[in-house]
Amino acid sequence: MVKSASIEYAEVRTRDIERLRRALDSSVVEVSFSAKLPRATAEKVLRLLSEEKKAGALVIPARNELQSKEAAAVLGMSRSHLS
Repeated sequence: MVKSASIEYAEVRTRDIERLRRALDSSVVEVSFSAKLPRATAEKVLRLLSEEKKAGALVIPARNELQSKEAAAVLGMSRSHLS
């Protein structure tokens, strides 16, 4: 039962991603669309929007933490400057 729920969430997210992509294809300034998100994903979206409002957001899609050398490369600075 849990496995089918996971598959259902994946399908919903795929559909919602496509809806958002289609909405962004136009040249309008504001985009409106509806999506059903798992709670964890909604929390990530809220965090991203909150950080963007504060000072702009840098999104680095990663499954693991970056080493300092990798983070410095992404940010375009030396590792010693980053530390």
